[in-house]
Amino acid sequence: MGLNFVHSHFEKNFKPMFNLLFKKQLTIVAASNVRGFRSPPRSPLIASLIIRLFSSNSEIPCDQRKSFTVSYLINSCGLSQEATNVASKKVTLKSPENADLLLTILKNHGLSDAHITKMVTISPNILLAHPEKTVLPKLQFLNSIGMPAPDLAQLIARTPGILRCSLRNRIIPFYECLKNLLKSDKKVITVFKRATAYFLLNPLQRMPHNVAVLKKYGVDESKISFLAVHNPQPLLARSDKLVKLLDKVTELGIDISKSIFIQAVKVLYSTTKSSWEAKRKTYHKWGWSESDISMAFSFHPVCMNLSEKKIMSEMDFFVNEMNCEAKAIARQPTVLFYSLKKRSMPRCRVVKLLMVKGLIKPSCSLASVLRMTDKTFLEKFVVKYHNVPRLLDVYRGNLNLRDLGFDSRELARVKLL
Repeated sequence: MGLNFVHSHFEKNFKPMFNLLFKKQLTIVAASNVRGFRSPPRSPLIASLIIRLFSSNSEIPCDQRKSFTVSYLINSCGLSQEATNVASKKVTLKSPENADLLLTILKNHGLSDAHITKMVTISPNILLAHPEKTVLPKLQFLNSIGMPAPDLAQLIARTPGILRCSLRNRIIPFYECLKNLLKSDKKVITVFKRATAYFLLNPLQRMPHNVAVLKKYGVDESKISFLAVHNPQPLLARSDKLVKLLDKVTELGIDISKSIFIQAVKVLYSTTKSSWEAKRKTYHKWGWSESDISMAFSFHPVCMNLSEKKIMSEMDFFVNEMNCEAKAIARQPTVLFYSLKKRSMPRCRVVKLLMVKGLIKPSCSLASVLRMTDKTFLEKFVVKYHNVPRLLDVYRGNLNLRDLGFDSRELARVKLL
């Protein structure tokens, strides 16, 4: 009888009992080691038998893997029952050893329990990655370029897919490409901190080519670097798409030499054609011409990122209640971005009340009223005129001007410009 027969015989007849006895023996050995004693030596045959028995025992039987996976996701990774139901359909763990080592390595690199929960929720399959061959080298590389531990933890939690990208073929070439452009590890780290798997899946040769395209259009290196740090997606786009985007920017009247160019590129890149058309039609409903839209975009490009609902509610208030000219708003589109209920309505109603009563000049800059801090506005328009009846109620949003008995003709006399 060879060692294989002994192993097979133990597996079949004595393994359950042996498991229990072995666990007790481990407890005794551990206790004796604490007291300074060593366990008695074992023969090579027994040692080999124990290793083979318990290395095979580490793998969970097929019919138990599902329940083990669910238990592990909840107890070791902190997932909720709902998240576990989703995650357990995407991953099945054969044993705890690999996942335990992975979590230990991640925690040693600064990931908290909350980071791990987020990471596993986003990408349950990360638990199957090889801890030392796949995961550890990426963490060591990111450490080597100076990424702070808190930033590293947030990056991994938000974008666990980066741990599955090839270090040699994707991450290092991406780093070198950025370093060549930005000349600074600090700026490269900023890009990595904001990175998604998108950055690591696109052809890297696009970036140098797109940098050349931008230079051809007259964009200086400082703006290209700023774009790479704060909005690198266009640099990884197809070059023909980038050219169309740059042509659109100039068509809308944006001066490429000005800093607003970067914001315009970001908006145009992230806005679909259908979304752009929907915003155009919404502004047209308020009488804006194409030149008005271009003017508003050149002042504040993000006006084309507002939802149609937001545009309609803001314009309705300013035009129909505050008697502002719709086209005048195209010259100061920033007024559309403030909270209607928390800032625009209370402030504008207070100012209009004071204008109707003749306490302040009959015209007032809408943009300046909304732009100033809460403290400045309170001091200038509320505290100063605290004797005006119901002024504080208007500011708090409890009353509108019609509730105070003003008719439409009185209110139409004064305008916010």
